[in-house]
Amino acid sequence: MQAAHETFDMLVDLEGHTGKRFAFISERTPRRDKLYKWIPVAPLRQVCFQVLTALDMAAEAWRARDVDAFFIYEHKPWYSYLLYAVCVARRKPVFFIVHGIQQTYRQSVVHRLGFAVLCKLERHGNFWPVHIERSDRQVPGVVPFSTSIFMRHPLPCDMAPRARAPLADRPVRIGIAGIMRKDKPIVPLLHALLRFRGENENVEIAVGTPLWQASPELLDMAKAASVSVVETDKGPQYQDFIQSLDIIVAHFERDAFYFRPSGVVSDAIAGGCIVVAPAFPTIEAQMSQPVRCGESYEDLTDLPGALHRAIERLANSAERTARWRDLRASENILADLAAQMAPVFDAEGAPARTAGAGG
Repeated sequence: MQAAHETFDMLVDLEGHTGKRFAFISERTPRRDKLYKWIPVAPLRQVCFQVLTALDMAAEAWRARDVDAFFIYEHKPWYSYLLYAVCVARRKPVFFIVHGIQQTYRQSVVHRLGFAVLCKLERHGNFWPVHIERSDRQVPGVVPFSTSIFMRHPLPCDMAPRARAPLADRPVRIGIAGIMRKDKPIVPLLHALLRFRGENENVEIAVGTPLWQASPELLDMAKAASVSVVETDKGPQYQDFIQSLDIIVAHFERDAFYFRPSGVVSDAIAGGCIVVAPAFPTIEAQMSQPVRCGESYEDLTDLPGALHRAIERLANSAERTARWRDLRASENILADLAAQMAPVFDAEGAPARTAGAGG
C-alpha cells in the first residue's frame, strides 16, 4: 500500500535492510466518494470518509499474513480503534509515523480519547512511534511517548536543485509555495513580504499554488501589487516554481505545526532554496541538520531580519544543499531506521520505555 505522501513510499525497502516482512498501512485507500457525496452536510461527508478510510485500513491489516511487523504511514488515532484491534490481535510490532498527533489531540474530547488509547498501546503494548526530523524528548509543551524512533524526512522524489543565474544579474526571487489551508495563512504573510519589497531594492515576490484554491482576496491583492500567482496544481508545475526561486517563505499556525515537519520546507531545500519559516522545533531541525539551509522567525514582525539573513546565505547555498540532501538519501535513512528497529525484534533487547504520554 502506498503512503498518502508519496515521499514516504521509499520505506517499503525497509524489508531489504531489516530482513523482516512488513505490512504497510496507509490512509491512501480506494475512493468511495460515490457512497457519501450525495450527503448535503459537509461535516457528515467528512465523517463518512473517515469511517470508510478506517475500515479499509483495518481490512488491509487483517489481510496481512505471514508478516513480522506493521508499519502505519499515517493515521488519525480517533478513528483507528479497529485498526489497533487488528494489529494487537496479530501480536506483531507496530511502527507508526507521528505526524502532528501530539498536537491535534487537543482539538476535542474525541481526539483526546483516541490519543489516550494510542498512548496506552504504546506504553503497554508493542507499538513504536517513529518521529520525523526530531524526537519528542525535551520539547516544551509536547507530551512525549515512552520511547522514540527517529528518522529524517525523505527527499521528494523528483525535486533537485537547478542552476540559477548569478544574483548580480537579476532580482532575488522570494516566493510562497504550496496548498492553501487555514493553518497556512497566506494573506498576512504576503502583506509582510510586500512591505519587505517596498523597503528593499532588487526583490521580486511570487506565489505558487493550485489556482482553484486561491481566494478572490489573494488574487486581487496580488494583482494590485504586481505579484505573479503561478499555477502549481500539477507536480511538474510545482517543481518548476520552486526551482525558479531563491528563497521560500512559510507561515504556519502554531497550534497546527509547532511539533510536526513540513513537506514544503523539505521540497524547498531539496530544490535548492533557502527557507524562512517559523521557529518551531521540528521545522527548525529540518532547516538546520546537518547544515543550516534556512532562517527562522518568531512572528511576522521578525520576518525582515530573517529574510536579510537568508539572502546572505545564498552565496554558498549549493554546497549546503548537497550536504543536506546527502543526509536524507534513502539508503542513509533506511540503514539508520533498520538499526533502531533491530532491538524491537529482539524481545530481550527492546529499547527501554520511560514514563511518557501513557503515564
